[in-house]
Amino acid sequence: MATFRKRGNGWRVEICVDGERDSTTFDSKAEAQAWADKRSTELRRAQRVQTTKELGQKTLG
Repeated sequence: MATFRKRGNGWRVEICVDGERDSTTFDSKAEAQAWADKRSTELRRAQRVQTTKELGQKTLG
């Protein structure tokens, strides 16, 4: 989920995906939205890789 705030002449965007937070500022809201979409996808993929690695470490038996 992304939150956009007008800050002076720019836009601050904050995202949170599965408890992982990130934020930055941009000159335009469109740039902020593009970054939020891209970064959210990156964080979701990283979370999926981490979960896959954890599953690989468990043994059944």
